[in-house]
Amino acid sequence: MRRWFDHIRTTIPWLSHGNAASPADLPAADGQEGIRYVLVDGEKEARPRILISLLGDTPPNIAEILDAVAAACREAQEFPVIVMSELRPDLIAVTAAPIEFMPSRRHLRLLRDDEYQRYVRRRWALIMAKWNFASEIELSLTFDEFLATQMAAPAQDIAETNASPRPVQERHEAARRLEPKTQAAR
Repeated sequence: MRRWFDHIRTTIPWLSHGNAASPADLPAADGQEGIRYVLVDGEKEARPRILISLLGDTPPNIAEILDAVAAACREAQEFPVIVMSELRPDLIAVTAAPIEFMPSRRHLRLLRDDEYQRYVRRRWALIMAKWNFASEIELSLTFDEFLATQMAAPAQDIAETNASPRPVQERHEAARRLEPKTQAAR
């Protein structure tokens, strides 16, 4: 078995332990000798990263706003990274800039106030460390304002949401509507 691994390692030199592959060592795409598979773009990594924060409520035209701000950052040779408190898969799919998600209280209803606050502060610190931002563009609330609004509102909002039997009733009604179809199919 050991000989087999050694054979593969000598056949494919960029797989050897401890050696980072350079783009010249990586295999070319089939039929296109000039194209190399590279997971890291050094040019983009060298650009200063700019945080575009959108914490709190989002305006209806948020896609256009984010595109305009990100385009301005790219023109200034900066690398934009967006942090949003609203989970918007539609934006994630079409936006060229990376998007980080900062969950609001409604996304983490089961956490107590202290747990939520600790989680969000830790997540914010990890995002800051991960991207090493040179500066920030705040399109809405600052992080501290966002956290304060989340800590002020959740008690009544979460209690109302959890006390409401409506979602459970809706599921039971949907199940009842499916029963005749299921029995008829048998």
